[in-house]
Amino acid sequence: MPSLITKYREKETAVKLKKVYSILSQSYITASDRYENPLYWVWAPQGKEVNQTLSDYLIENLQVLKICDTNECIPNVMYKRLNGVEHANYYNQGSLVRSFILNDGTLIIFWGSGECSEEHTTCANILVDLNGSKQPNQYGRDFWGFMLTPTTILPFGVEDHPYAFSTSCNRNQDSYLNGIGCTAWVIYNENMDYLHCDDLNWGTKTKCK
Repeated sequence: MPSLITKYREKETAVKLKKVYSILSQSYITASDRYENPLYWVWAPQGKEVNQTLSDYLIENLQVLKICDTNECIPNVMYKRLNGVEHANYYNQGSLVRSFILNDGTLIIFWGSGECSEEHTTCANILVDLNGSKQPNQYGRDFWGFMLTPTTILPFGVEDHPYAFSTSCNRNQDSYLNGIGCTAWVIYNENMDYLHCDDLNWGTKTKCK
């Protein structure tokens, strides 16, 4: 019974994450149609004003419960990597990030990189906590990441991009942002089996059994 409950909760997480990815992607498409090519948006200099501008483009097309220009949306906790090592307290990021809460309680933290071009394609990072301030506040369990590029929003963990699954989704390693690379895996494979076995890969093994 405990294993069935675990599988059910992991499946529920996958469904929620796919939904968030879908609505974020659609909001970006709508904003791109309304405000023309994102390469012409105001991406620099980095700072609160830019983060507000860029996140507002997305917020216009989302069902948002609360928008925070300071850090009151972000829990004052230490987020952990997949292996349990403490990583960062985003509450302390100040004007470098902007946050908002969707109607379903999902926390979105938006960080503009300050540059967006055909050469610099990671234009912004979008961090997502599916259950807000509730535990475990951990990459690869309830906390996920996306890259905003000039053409689309990509989940972290796709190969040939920063923080790929093969290097950034392993419960036994302590790589930087370990767990962020699980995002794409959950969306496309609809499981969190990396929590239960260590030999998964995109090509030949996408579940433990």
